[in-house]
Amino acid sequence: MLPRIRIAQVFAVLLLITSVAWGDVDAPTARKDAIQLNNLGVAYMNQQNFNRAEELFSAAIEKDPTLLIAQLNQGIALLNSQQLSQASAVLHKVIAQDPKNAPAWYNLGLVARKNGNTAETIVDFKQVVALDADNADAHYLLGSGYQQNKNYKDAILQYQAALQLNPLHASAEFGLARAYQETGSLDAARTAFQRFQHITGEKLGSPMTISYGEMGRYSMAQTIHVAEPEVGPMIPVRFVREPIGSDAKTSSSAKGGDENGGGACMIDLFGDGKTDLI
Repeated sequence: MLPRIRIAQVFAVLLLITSVAWGDVDAPTARKDAIQLNNLGVAYMNQQNFNRAEELFSAAIEKDPTLLIAQLNQGIALLNSQQLSQASAVLHKVIAQDPKNAPAWYNLGLVARKNGNTAETIVDFKQVVALDADNADAHYLLGSGYQQNKNYKDAILQYQAALQLNPLHASAEFGLARAYQETGSLDAARTAFQRFQHITGEKLGSPMTISYGEMGRYSMAQTIHVAEPEVGPMIPVRFVREPIGSDAKTSSSAKGGDENGGGACMIDLFGDGKTDLI
């Protein structure tokens, strides 16, 4: 018989094995619930059901007020459901918590653009390109803001920056053609417009629109990917056939170990190189 303390140790290890195998299924954490609600909201965004998506993002925030991605997604949902003042308020809250959140600045710029606030559009997209200089869409939208403000020189620079990052950016090429035309550079305007026609005619790229999913990658709601839990080292298991009784032992030896007779499973529960009988 195993000593009492040894038996207690065995049961403790078996309990640990069970908890690792089955996980904590009784009470999911609030954060897990919030993440599920957020990801479901993104699925509704992809179906253009922005009101339902906003409800789910709101529920996710209620579960976990620290989940910043859900707050950003809520702002994006409000923007796409044309609730612009509410979207602006939510996005400003995100920026207050994370001033370097480029997607929040980007969507705030889209809100300003829809509101026809050119000055704020320029301010917001300047923040985006300062945080993410490799974002071609942000350069284009900043250029568009400059062009609406009749600042054609800076508009051209931003369109060129967008095209350097993405030579097939149809909207930037078209904007460049218009800006050149406004400055009287007709040859340059003609060349840029021909490139635009080639890009769209050959279906190499398409102009940005105001529809969800076509305003740049930062305008898309974000899912939250949960890393799979790491599995620790497993308890080494060694199966050994131990025939019980002389007849069984003889039969097992003669037949090379068949399935007749009893047996025992020996597990090294404590990692000490000695098997334990359970």
